[in-house]
Amino acid sequence: MIYGPSGTQDPAGTAITGPNGTVPFLVVNDGPTALALTRQSDDPAFARYRENARWDLGGVTFLTLHVPGSNNGLGRTPQGDAEWAERNTANLAWLRAGFAHATANGSRAVMILQQANMFSAILPIADPPKTPSGFSDLLAELERQAVAFARPVVLVHGDSHYFRVDKPLSPLRVRGKPPVTALENFTRVETFGSPYSHWVHVSVEADDPNVFTFRQRLVTPNVKPR
Repeated sequence: MIYGPSGTQDPAGTAITGPNGTVPFLVVNDGPTALALTRQSDDPAFARYRENARWDLGGVTFLTLHVPGSNNGLGRTPQGDAEWAERNTANLAWLRAGFAHATANGSRAVMILQQANMFSAILPIADPPKTPSGFSDLLAELERQAVAFARPVVLVHGDSHYFRVDKPLSPLRVRGKPPVTALENFTRVETFGSPYSHWVHVSVEADDPNVFTFRQRLVTPNVKPR
């Protein structure tokens, strides 16, 4: 759940109270007040990709991408590779369109939501790199877009079930070598996953230079004693 400033109202005009007096503004209803989404499937060329959606709220552009774990489905079967190629094209187009929209809209930030952890080589939950990588095109485009946007960009994902907030597009410092310029406007948030059944509280303040604040919310009955 994503929360905005206290006093924010849902589309029907009714304030919804959340933790510490905040109110959730990512609220999808079933009636005439439903959150308006733009879907990539509205374009006949990408009619298969209803999972790719976009909305604007609180001065932020949000977009979803259909990117599953296990190397994005690449390298398993010829049929799977063909599906990956078509979906990868759609995802790249939707990512570019999302940033173009955010720029034209004057959005303060962009948040991208998907399933896959594209940084699986980073400890403490690390997998051997896959060759070829099913994420390389998307990672390269994400970095280009984040650099050009030059405002806060957040990628939210699950997949490896390890809660973390970090800067995986900022190169690691190598002792004895000069530091490489970091991409500090990009942040990755990985949510909790089984067996750690908790949640992440995201606050959005469009007037804050960093826009997003992240806090873990531990569910007491799910905390296992050691």
